[in-house]
Amino acid sequence: MANRITLEERPRRMACMETKMRYAIMVDGKPFSELYFNMRGYRGSIPSPRPDGTFGSLDIGERPISEYRREIAAANRELTARPAEGR
Repeated sequence: MANRITLEERPRRMACMETKMRYAIMVDGKPFSELYFNMRGYRGSIPSPRPDGTFGSLDIGERPISEYRREIAAANRELTARPAEGR
């Protein structure tokens, strides 16, 4: 089965004064990390696929949620392009 990285909204994880949504980063439906909104953008680490089939952490800094979605889409494309025996 191929690994799939997804973002899921987590409204119940927000503190009472937070105005921006928190997101859970999932790998095959299991939690990997969480994105939270800081002063100028979202913070958190996203999974970075390694050649041996494991995941490292990639921190792209304080960025808009669209940047994180773009990075996750690129990681999913990379995982899809791998040959089946390399997974």
